[in-house]
This record gives sequence, C-alpha cells and structure tokens, in this order.
Amino acid sequence: MLREFTRTNLDTYWRETAHALAAMPGEAAREQSCSWCVLGVARLDHLLVTGEMTTKSRAGRWGLGHYPVRFHQVLREALRLREHPAAPSSYDDPARRGRDVAAFTAHVVTTGAG
Repeated sequence: MLREFTRTNLDTYWRETAHALAAMPGEAAREQSCSWCVLGVARLDHLLVTGEMTTKSRAGRWGLGHYPVRFHQVLREALRLREHPAAPSSYDDPARRGRDVAAFTAHVVTTGAG
C-alpha cells in the first residue's frame, strides 16, 4: 500500500512539480525549492528501491551512491541547505542550481523506481 501511494505521488504531485520547475526557472533556483524537491523525490525513490522509509538527509546521502554523478552537486547542495544552511553554496550561479534542481526532479520522476 505504501509503495503504491509513493508511486502515485511521484507520478502526480512530483511530475507536476517537475514540469513547474522547468517552466519557472526562478522558482527552481530558490534555496527552499532545492532542499524540498531534491531531497523529497530522493526520499520517495529510496523507499521504492530499498523498501525502507528514511529521512530526507539520509535519502540525499544515499542518492550520492545511487544517482549519476551529474546530480551529485545538487544533492550536496540540498544536503547543505538542510543541514548547514550558513555554509557557502557550491553554486556560483543560482540559475544553474535551478536548472539542476529541475533536471534532478524530472530524472527521478521519469526514471526512478516508481
């Protein structure tokens, strides 16, 4: 039942969110969007892959070993924002962070275990 709900959530709410992030790059570039979206979809995918519920932070760290290297910077950024928000960002360009947030969210929705 939980897996079915999670798959449906990825395919509805998060698919719509992925489309919105692509259409609104300014929103995707926000720190809150990075943390919420990147760790949110990673957490759902973690559940589908492993069968275990976890925290957003643990899902982000898990994602560093699960997702392609091209997404590691945005995963680390989301973890930084959640755990150490005062630490400096690894992104010099917020627009690039926004593109990475949108791309990662779309990747998980499209190719995740759901």
